[in-house]
Amino acid sequence: MKPKIAITMGDPWGIGAEVIQKAIPKFRSQAQFRVYGDARFFSKLKKEEVYFVSKGPYQSAEQAGRASWDYLEAAMEGAQSPETWDALVTAPISKANIQAAGFPFPGHTEYLAAKTQTQDFIMMMASPVLKVSLVTIHEPLKKISSLLNQTKILQTIRLTYQALVENFKMDSPRIAVCGLNPHAGENGKMGNEESEVILPAINRCKNNDILAFGPFPA
Repeated sequence: MKPKIAITMGDPWGIGAEVIQKAIPKFRSQAQFRVYGDARFFSKLKKEEVYFVSKGPYQSAEQAGRASWDYLEAAMEGAQSPETWDALVTAPISKANIQAAGFPFPGHTEYLAAKTQTQDFIMMMASPVLKVSLVTIHEPLKKISSLLNQTKILQTIRLTYQALVENFKMDSPRIAVCGLNPHAGENGKMGNEESEVILPAINRCKNNDILAFGPFPA
């Protein structure tokens, strides 16, 4: 059986529909697709591949944001149906537009965690050769230092290790942990987050047999 992949269109003012319409024909032999969005954007897709959710006009940021929110809600409802999809792909939203419509989350990640009642979660960007997990997400740069603590860093390393072993089938994966400051702090010359927060978290991971190293200059 081919995996069932749900795709949300994202912001109707954005690039999501164009990317989806170009991508699906290339991957039809590998999966079944269901796009949640506005059918008018997908004239080149099969009718059964598009789940019609909303129809414009999208004349304001709030209307565009509301539409992208509706696509998400419809996809999550689909997850509870007898034809549950195996994975969800989300095309880009405009955080400004969707929050103008009242969306109470910083982005997709936090929304999906709340919807699935998931307490432990991280954002990972993955390629065949490198996986990158983030300790903080959707935060202004000036707040990052105050948000860092050993517990949050330890959780990120632990969940990354778990994903690498269980989802990517790696044996004894190695995790390089980046510093916050230029040159990873230079022993306190350029900040003390590395020595006081990041390094102790790395050492705690080693005590739990997780191969974590660093902190390294980002």
